[in-house]
Amino acid sequence: MYDIFDTSTKTIKPGQAHENTLSGMKAVYVDVRTPEEYAAGHIPGAVNIEVSRIREAKKTLPDTGATYYVYCQSGIRSARACAVMQDMGYENVYDMGAITEWEWEYEIEK
Repeated sequence: MYDIFDTSTKTIKPGQAHENTLSGMKAVYVDVRTPEEYAAGHIPGAVNIEVSRIREAKKTLPDTGATYYVYCQSGIRSARACAVMQDMGYENVYDMGAITEWEWEYEIEK
């Protein structure tokens, strides 16, 4: 079991993630919600890997040195996914928390 309040997980606010993307910083948005939640609305270009399948991430996200912004519905699943990804050797994983914070300011795709 992973501690969702583990302070070693790096976090990023949606506004900072958006600014980084606009400035040309390359990052992959990872949506760890269910496929149904993803279909209802997600960040454009986000990769959907349900949290229960995050251990299979290397099939879809092979670059462990890339930057990943992980989000979910409320922030609990994203924290868990970040901890697992770090344990798997991913170096630049950031917990972005809840998509609801993104939706207030920025575009989502359905």
